[in-house]
Amino acid sequence: MQGMVNPMLGTAARSAVVEGGFRTRTGPLAEAFLRHRFALPPPRERGGSGVLAAARSLLGVRFRAQGRDPGLGLDCVGVVAVALARAGAEVTLPRDYRLRRGTLPALALPPGLVACDGAAPGDVLLLRVSPAQLHLALRTERGLLHADAAAGRVVERPGEAPWPLVAAWRWCG
Repeated sequence: MQGMVNPMLGTAARSAVVEGGFRTRTGPLAEAFLRHRFALPPPRERGGSGVLAAARSLLGVRFRAQGRDPGLGLDCVGVVAVALARAGAEVTLPRDYRLRRGTLPALALPPGLVACDGAAPGDVLLLRVSPAQLHLALRTERGLLHADAAAGRVVERPGEAPWPLVAAWRWCG
C-alpha cells in the first residue's frame, strides 16, 4: 500500500499532502488541490474569533512533529497555520523552521498579523519553552490552545501559559 500512488493527483499534489497542504518557500504545490483539501465555508467570525473557531475544530487531532495536515497530525506550527488559513490568511511556511533552535525565520508571519499584547482570544502566542526552543499557541478565553507533545494531541488548557511570552500577534483579516 505504501508504494501505491494515485495517478490522478500528480507529483505536486502528492508532495503537497506530505507538506501538509501549504506552499513552501520553494514554490507553489498543487494549489487547486490544496484549496479543495482545506476548503471550508467562509468564516462566520472575523479576526481572532475566526482564528479561534478554526483552531477549536482541530481539538483532539493527534500530535505529529512537523505535521501540517489535520488528517495526519499537527505540531504547534501546524495548528496555528491551519487555523489562520481556515480563517482566511495567506499562509506560507518556511521549509525548515527553527523553533527548536530558538529563532523565528524571517517572513514566517502571514500578512494581516499585527503585533499585540497577546491578551485577546485568538491571539497567536510565541512562547519560550527553553533557551533553545520556541512554541506557538493560541490564546483562548480560558487559557491556551496548542499541540501538546506530552498529551499527543491538540488540546485546550485552562490558565496562563507555563512559559514566558516572547511575542504575540493578532489576525486582522
